[in-house]
Amino acid sequence: MRTKYSWTWLILVMCMIVSCEDEAVEDRKVVTGLSETDFVHLGLSVCWASKNYNSASPSEAGSYCQFGDTVREEGVVGISVSSATEKVVQESVVKRVPTQAEWEELIKKCNWEWAELNGVKGYKVTSKVDSCMSQSIFLPAVGCVHKGGNAVFNVAVSGCYWSSTESPIQKEKCGRQFYFDEDSYYVGLGFGVSNGCSLRLVCEKKAE
Repeated sequence: MRTKYSWTWLILVMCMIVSCEDEAVEDRKVVTGLSETDFVHLGLSVCWASKNYNSASPSEAGSYCQFGDTVREEGVVGISVSSATEKVVQESVVKRVPTQAEWEELIKKCNWEWAELNGVKGYKVTSKVDSCMSQSIFLPAVGCVHKGGNAVFNVAVSGCYWSSTESPIQKEKCGRQFYFDEDSYYVGLGFGVSNGCSLRLVCEKKAE
């Protein structure tokens, strides 16, 4: 009887180990919904996605993520919102969350026009680089979710997008966020990690 129970316990332990390994693999997966053709070359250091993470079109909000979340999809190695070094390699495209510096480059080297796409307010961002002046992306003003809640605030008024850069604020853990409304657009000093912001991924230029 003792031998029977010993074998039963051993089988249960082995199943638990396999299950934990599967969960560990799953936790490294990422959802992007973006193929190589969904990235726009604006003549900058990285190419920018044409739509938000987990959205079907450039005017849709997609998912609101917390700083430190791992976004996931079956069969794709994952990234963390709060890490510029964790990347996705899919269809020969290296995707990740933009850094604070890359948001600032987008601000400096593009023209920003408050516009409307499919009835959604936001910014049309058009490259100033001579060879890419016909290229643009649209950032919808889809607000944000406060402190892990469910309600979305400031839709059609402002947009809030995470960078992968952690804020130097010491009182609470914060991420550097890109914020905009009709009158301004800038990288903020910090936004609490439990707030939900939009994600706009970037694609590193492939080595020749």
